Amino acid sequence: MMQQHNFAQAAEQAMREWFSTPDPQRRFHMAMSLREWNCILHLLNIIHDGLKPQPVQLPGAYYAQLYCYLLDILFRLTQYRTTAPYIHLVVQLFMPRENGPHDFRDLICNVILPENLNDEHMSYCAKQTFHIFENLLQYLNNPKNEKLRADFARNIKYMRLFQTLLRYLDPTLPLPLLNPTVLLLLRFLISKDTQIKDGMIWNKEQQRDRVPPESVLIALKGVVLRCHQQMSFHDPMTALQNPDLKRLIQVVTRAFDLLNLLMHDSNAIDGFVKADGVKMICTVVNYQNTELARAGFKLLLQVSDAKSLCLINLRETLPFIISRIGDSLERHEEDDVVYSGTGFLSNVVAHKQPVKELAIGNNAIGLLHKTIVKYTPLSDFNEGYKKKLACGIISNSLRALNNFLMMWIPMQNGQRMEMGQVEQRQDFLKRLMTCLSIEAFDVAPLLELRSTILRFFLLVLRTPSIPKESLLRVTDDLRKRNLVGHICIAFCWAYGQQTNERTQDTKNQLIERVFSLLIRLMEQCEEEQVAHGLYSISCPLSLLKSNQLKPLFILNVLRVSDKILQHCPMLADSWATYRGTLGMLENHSNPDIEQAVSSLLRKLPIMDAQMDDGILQNHHITDLG
Repeated sequence: MMQQHNFAQAAEQAMREWFSTPDPQRRFHMAMSLREWNCILHLLNIIHDGLKPQPVQLPGAYYAQLYCYLLDILFRLTQYRTTAPYIHLVVQLFMPRENGPHDFRDLICNVILPENLNDEHMSYCAKQTFHIFENLLQYLNNPKNEKLRADFARNIKYMRLFQTLLRYLDPTLPLPLLNPTVLLLLRFLISKDTQIKDGMIWNKEQQRDRVPPESVLIALKGVVLRCHQQMSFHDPMTALQNPDLKRLIQVVTRAFDLLNLLMHDSNAIDGFVKADGVKMICTVVNYQNTELARAGFKLLLQVSDAKSLCLINLRETLPFIISRIGDSLERHEEDDVVYSGTGFLSNVVAHKQPVKELAIGNNAIGLLHKTIVKYTPLSDFNEGYKKKLACGIISNSLRALNNFLMMWIPMQNGQRMEMGQVEQRQDFLKRLMTCLSIEAFDVAPLLELRSTILRFFLLVLRTPSIPKESLLRVTDDLRKRNLVGHICIAFCWAYGQQTNERTQDTKNQLIERVFSLLIRLMEQCEEEQVAHGLYSISCPLSLLKSNQLKPLFILNVLRVSDKILQHCPMLADSWATYRGTLGMLENHSNPDIEQAVSSLLRKLPIMDAQMDDGILQNHHITDLG
């Protein structure tokens, strides 16, 4: 402590004498003194000490003005780029040290108490404190500062701070006093902490059917609706010039982000939906503002799997959501809204017949067709992020469309739904085929998209009244290939992809769908044309090495291979190396597999056993298990 005091004295003397000391040697030693003295740490210690109550009783105005000066210093230390390297010292300031009224976190809570905000100086102090938190979080969000971020999260997970922030959500607190940083801080505090989230939502309720009135979900819903009421008095086009409107929009978007994080399990999601959460979101995003729409639709997507979402609570909201997605299609800056909206639609219509009817009655199929046309071909997008987003939008739209293709609803006039219109639009099919063969850019979203496209074609082939004969006559404009040619490209691409835990299942699903679709095409279209189209692919039998494959997949691979050899017998010699693979399946418990193996073995020449064994040992086969 004495050494630190000496450094401080030497540094202060150096600052006083620098400009009046021409001696270079003296200046050298003065510079050393300034370097050795950590003035930032000294300032932080002063700020901490200054926020403590004085031993003598002083009027409140004294403290308010003193805090203003001290917090201004701390704000500048977190704001300026030159002092940013010392942020770690500010983080240390929040470490639990005294665990009492003089703990820095406790002193900060005194500054931001909502009941003190009527005082002009204390209101200013609270704003500066929230600015400081905002600066800290912005700095710590950099991936390079992950460890420091974890330290800060641990330091400020302080019950009194948590309780103080929650008091800002009280419905009796005037909206102008609700600082948007409160919601940002709450989000930071509860991140990755399931226990805190549950406590905020259920408040010790054991029965988790409906959220209690004191739940934070109800409080946030109230905040959002009160903000929306105030926003209605402002022209949305003035958001950039109107600070009051800008603040209201920021409060709502951050409330949506906080709600998104709170939706961590099915109970929380169902509780939110039962509390009319979806209706609340639709009410607010009806206000024309892109930031609101992005945050609101992102939250809609988060709750789209709710069991409690049904015709009753979607009768009014689903038509609005479909219409709002249509509006966003006309705005390039709202691609995120289209992504979340189509994702919501694809989830909400799954397994719910009345919801499907409602969606179809509100032109959902037309909207999905229009969406896919807008975001294809993918080659139109140059930026990686935009291309990836477009990929997700097409996947979502096709999943929703697939849900409609799986049903066959009689309309009120007794006619059938005109689902054939999709197949009849050759341009639409060309766009999907091109997605199967576009040059790869990002493995995960492209695996998902191509798998979804294959499912679409599978469902088209299964759907009554859609003519199948002309399906193979459609060719794309660039490669001049039909559907089989594009399936081959997608299969060869997927087969060669290195995968991880996240993408392995999608890759396997894609390859399984390739062979299911090829079997369907052979059965319902022109078998010989399909077989000849597969002439150039690697031998499918190489997929059968694993002993953990599904029987149906094994059977489909065997049948496709058999049909290829039937119509392209010249491949038999090169495929004969897989007789050993087939031999392992000869006595399979599934009679259809056993029969398919026998048919294939009759088409393959018998090789010399020694040669057969040698080739098998050196041949690399990808394990799809």
